[in-house]
Amino acid sequence: MARIAQAVTAQVAYPFATLAAKKRAMEVRGHTVIDLSIGDASLPAPDAAVTALRERSLLAAHHHYSSYNGILPLRRAIADWIDRRFGVAIDPEREVTALMGSKEGLFRFPQAVLDPGDAALHPDPGYPVYPLAIRDAGGRPVAMDLSEKNGFLPDLGAIPEKTRRDVRMIIVNFPSNPTGATAGPAFYGELYRMAVRYDWIVVSDNAYCEIYDGAPPRAALEFDPKHERTVEFFSFSKTYSMTGWRLGWACGNADLVQALVKVKGLQDSAPFEPVQFAGIAALSLSDADLAPTRRFYADNRALMKKALDAAGIPYFDAQAGFYLWARVPAGLSAAGLTDRLLEERRVLVTPGTAFGPNGEGWFRIAATRHPDEMTEAARRISQGLPA
Repeated sequence: MARIAQAVTAQVAYPFATLAAKKRAMEVRGHTVIDLSIGDASLPAPDAAVTALRERSLLAAHHHYSSYNGILPLRRAIADWIDRRFGVAIDPEREVTALMGSKEGLFRFPQAVLDPGDAALHPDPGYPVYPLAIRDAGGRPVAMDLSEKNGFLPDLGAIPEKTRRDVRMIIVNFPSNPTGATAGPAFYGELYRMAVRYDWIVVSDNAYCEIYDGAPPRAALEFDPKHERTVEFFSFSKTYSMTGWRLGWACGNADLVQALVKVKGLQDSAPFEPVQFAGIAALSLSDADLAPTRRFYADNRALMKKALDAAGIPYFDAQAGFYLWARVPAGLSAAGLTDRLLEERRVLVTPGTAFGPNGEGWFRIAATRHPDEMTEAARRISQGLPA
């Protein structure tokens, strides 16, 4: 009999794989499920990106290994975009690397910077990859409990002094998955000051920065002017509806970025070059080009907020990102509510506990489907959640 590694046997299943299995089981029974569980864009990728992919894929010169950190034209396009968007100058030679999606980089980065037993702070609730990546690298995940009272921002001042001194790295994510919370200059300024004082590496997951209603979200790199300790991760998936293309990037402190490139070089290659050229085309799009995408998600969030209001379900009033973070009715657990909603309303959402223990009492709605599906899901939810 084949023997599986103990580390794999002990590992819990990725929560979205479990949800996908539940959805398939319902579909086998002949039911149509509206899937609001995962942040997978239903909009098409930009025409410019599709055209670039088509044209470049016909050229045999691109059918080979790319440089591990991505082609220089893409890294230059990324540096130009960062400068235009955030007013931050970065070196495309040393301070940028392409990724096969930001998830890849976020999982591998702790391998580049953590020694066994090193403590790393991460948000709870937060993207489940964070603690898994820290643990896989031999580090010690330390959860920062987020609360509605604090606008789902980490209370940095509440971190015990001993923990602050033990910590090697801190992960932040704004606009947030799953809550949709955003952070402003006051938070980022405090984060940078504390990182300097305690010598933390700052990891900023900024995958949702271009999906917003009002003021554009900020970047952690804006508050680290010399790029001394910050690495920021971005994704083409959310902004440009390119989830399946697997393209993202990391940028920031040159030593940290190059350490990530070294880890990547041991484990994989860079994305397919035509996909990288598609990324260049996407980055050339203007704010006017992206306005319909922002409006699509804003309209979907507004539609779902109206449904939650009609059902008497409280929620965090997010103005950015894909998601709505809503309260589970009294008497139900997050997992129980998710199962009941799937079974009785044929709507799949994500239990808050998929994002950490502090997510109990909440569930996440991904406002990513086409308007007809969103309208029908809203109708079902507006009837009130199963008790």
